[in-house]
Order: sequence, then structure tokens, then C-alpha cells
Amino acid sequence: MSADLMPVADGSLRVRVVSTRGQSLLSGAGRLKACGPGLMTLLLDQPLPGLEPDDELFLAVLGGAAGITLASAIVVRIEAPWVLTVRLADEGVRVQGRAYFRVAAAWQAAIRETADGPWRTCQTRDVSAGGVLLDDATPAPLGDRHRLALYLPGGETLTLGVRLVRFAADGGRAYEFTSVLPATRALLLRETMAAERRARGCS
Repeated sequence: MSADLMPVADGSLRVRVVSTRGQSLLSGAGRLKACGPGLMTLLLDQPLPGLEPDDELFLAVLGGAAGITLASAIVVRIEAPWVLTVRLADEGVRVQGRAYFRVAAAWQAAIRETADGPWRTCQTRDVSAGGVLLDDATPAPLGDRHRLALYLPGGETLTLGVRLVRFAADGGRAYEFTSVLPATRALLLRETMAAERRARGCS
């Protein structure tokens, strides 16, 4: 675990939690209650129904000196419906200073700039649960709101409202997602965390 998180045991760091059981997606949020060598205790805002020991979790710890810390973990014990102790996976953690963890990912996508306009196919360069960078150099005014179809590796297709926030130096377009439902945000968290694990060669 990042050294920036080790001294914290006062609930000051927020944690996002994503888990899958079969076809079900469990997601929630809470606070980091305690942190020790290889273990974390989480105080959830509400229970995650169906969660059991040995389930795998994807964690995004928000705050601390480093920004976001991403980790995979295994549930060790459930002390109460809202208190979890988890063991961090062996592949370690990564840190980014942004609202949502961003990963390099080449996913198929399509963008529509007007309500009755055509869909234009493109590809992502990187993705987070808060936005996406598209490999698309087509000119457009900053601040424009468009529709994005995002084809996830797991087979799902998301259609999202997006706002153009910047242009990359080499012509890519960065969008932030707008009006995202909690279940959709959780799905994006799951897919981006899974992409990060694949990039590190983890199953």
C-alpha cells in the first residue's frame, strides 16, 4: 500500500468499492477505517448485499498526498454488514492525481455531435469512470455536448452524454461524462480497473 495511506486510520480517506459475483455488479463507497501491512479495514456507507469472504474487490482510495490509489483486494472477513477487512492483491497499487483512475485502453466507440446527426466511429486512447480521450482530430468547439457510444470489452454498450473539455497536442479529443447514473459509473469503474489489471498481466 502506498506510504501516503499508511498513517491514516481516522476515516478521512474515501474509498470506492466494485465487486462482481457472477453477472451481478456490486458497488459502493465508504471510508478507510484502518490500514496495515497488506490489510485494509473499510467502513462502508451501506452494506453490499451478497458480498462474501474470498470475493475479489477493486478499490479506489481517494485523497492522501498521492491522489488516487488503485488496488485489487480479497475480502478476508465481514465484521458487520458495513465493515470489511480486505487483503491487498500481490500485484500492488498505482497512484494518479485525478478524480477517477485513468487507464490506457483502445476501445471501440462512436460519437454523435448533433441530435439528428450521424454517428462517427472512433477509438479511445484512455478511459476513466469520469471521462475519455478519443483518437479523433475532427474540429469542434470546446464545451460542446455530444453523445458517445462506448463499446466495453465485456460486451456492454454504453450511450453517454459527454462534454468536450480539451484537445490533446496530437489532435485527440478529451470528454467528460455528464449525468452518469451510479450503476453506469460502477460499470465504468469495473471495466477500467479490469483493463488496468490486464495491462499489468494479472488475471
